[in-house]
Amino acid sequence: MIIIGIIEFIALFIAILFLANIRFDLLKLIVGFILILMPSLIGYFYFSQGVGIIVLFVGLSFLFYIFAKTKWVLIDVCIVIMLGIFADNISQFLQNKLIGGRDSIIMHIVLFS
Repeated sequence: MIIIGIIEFIALFIAILFLANIRFDLLKLIVGFILILMPSLIGYFYFSQGVGIIVLFVGLSFLFYIFAKTKWVLIDVCIVIMLGIFADNISQFLQNKLIGGRDSIIMHIVLFS
């Protein structure tokens, strides 16, 4: 599950970078891992899914606002988070229908992508 969370975070991070027209930098991704992904995963697994999503949303909004220096990036973050949640739910639904609910990391990543 953590591997899926990391891959989904990378996909969301790159999508926001693309929408906000911010140049990709490995340092930005590492900062995102430390400041956003780790607290989000802790909130998701140890508290509730809602806490994890809220921490992810607030963290991404704050970090990308600092990167872009424009309020428009907040709309980009909202759109990408909503699409990410939608894609995750659709991939879980299809995974349940296609392989009968067995956990397959590779199948989930392919369907999410």
